[in-house]
Amino acid sequence: MSKPNIVVICSDQHHPLITGYRGHPYIKTPNLDQLAAEGTYFSNAYSNCPVCTPSRI
Repeated sequence: MSKPNIVVICSDQHHPLITGYRGHPYIKTPNLDQLAAEGTYFSNAYSNCPVCTPSRI
């Protein structure tokens, strides 16, 4: 079994619901939509270091 490719995207000041794959009617995010469709995304996560961006996702 080959190792999976893992991409973690954390952008500052970017609310997770403002993406096409989460159902926003006006925002177009084709690259993120494709990553979400072909892979896995987590809608709930926990941060062991709640500072800045990781704690807001």
